[in-house]
Amino acid sequence: MSMNIQEIINPNLKSNRVPSSDEVVALRSLIQAESAALETVKSSLAKAEEETMIAAKLVEEARLKLEAALSAFSAAQETTTTLTKLLAPIEESPVRYGKRRHVDILMLSLLGMVLPLLSQGILHPLRRFPPELLLEIFQYRIDQDEWDRDLGADLDGEWGACDGPLVLSAVSSRWRNLVLGKDSLWRYFNVSLHKYIPRFVKSPTSNPFIDRVMHWGTLSGDSKVDISVRKLGDKSDPDGVKAAVMFRRVLVTFGSRIRRIQLLFSGSDALVPVLGPGISGDIPSLQHLSVHMSEAIAPGIAVIPNGAFRESKHLETIQLRNVWWNQRLQLQDLTTFDVYNPYWHISPQAFLKTIAGCPNLRALPVEFDHKPVVTQSRDFYQLDNLRSLHTTCEWITLAGPILDQ
Repeated sequence: MSMNIQEIINPNLKSNRVPSSDEVVALRSLIQAESAALETVKSSLAKAEEETMIAAKLVEEARLKLEAALSAFSAAQETTTTLTKLLAPIEESPVRYGKRRHVDILMLSLLGMVLPLLSQGILHPLRRFPPELLLEIFQYRIDQDEWDRDLGADLDGEWGACDGPLVLSAVSSRWRNLVLGKDSLWRYFNVSLHKYIPRFVKSPTSNPFIDRVMHWGTLSGDSKVDISVRKLGDKSDPDGVKAAVMFRRVLVTFGSRIRRIQLLFSGSDALVPVLGPGISGDIPSLQHLSVHMSEAIAPGIAVIPNGAFRESKHLETIQLRNVWWNQRLQLQDLTTFDVYNPYWHISPQAFLKTIAGCPNLRALPVEFDHKPVVTQSRDFYQLDNLRSLHTTCEWITLAGPILDQ
């Protein structure tokens, strides 16, 4: 019959016998010895854990020093390469014969100028910024650029280019890798067509415009995209035929990811080719639309063609400048209808007919002249959700009490 160690040392474990005085003393001594041994083990374990933490800290410091040393080594190699390139043409020059000392002095001068600059770059705190913080700064800057551009837009479309991602990616290889890997930095596509139309005519399938569109389309990933296109129908393409082909390429590239579209027309003849149903009719994801016609175009001419944006059933905001949408809009999600046509003569019937199918309108900032009519319409339109009305139109002002009800 086998017995374990505890039974051999303490036979009372299997019995109710009361231990003798000598046995009690022995048992207490054993318990004290085991407690002392346990405390010793705990102390040794705590000390080992502390030494492990110190060793891990030393390893991390060594890793950072190694990275700094590798960075300095790489910078030194770049410096050597640069100075070697600078030295080569000097050594090949005829003046080097008998004038080597002048070359040495020149090289020392170059070293004195270049090395301090390189050292400052290596030690700059920006190099140690964590990538997450850099990306937050980049996103803020690009969003702010877009906000400033949109805020500063006027009837002549003085919209600044949104090339923030390109500028940031040109700073360094590290920044370039960060920018190229963040699709939300590429969610604003802004282009002036007049810069690309001449080259597009020469090569419709291979030109900087196509490259720019494909570049943005790839790097924006799955992000929703805001599109702004300027100079539609200017003197380089007055009828808008080329602009329509280029705009169609933009729509096909970004497809169902298009959230917002802003368009600036320099000429009214381009309006129908660019916004015809064959071009703009299939953009179901569109939520915000802004169409500006240059102030140089006489009022009453620019009208959005029938069938334009016919599949954009979820538009939430529409902004029109010196252009009119003379058809009944059926947009259940439309909350803002913003019109600034101060020299247009639009009748109450035409205006109300346009917005009659938009029951959830909340804001109506509108400005245009009242077009007098011989027969007043008795149609009644009720906008239950209207909360904001900003206008100088006389007939709308007179209808204010009715609107308030």
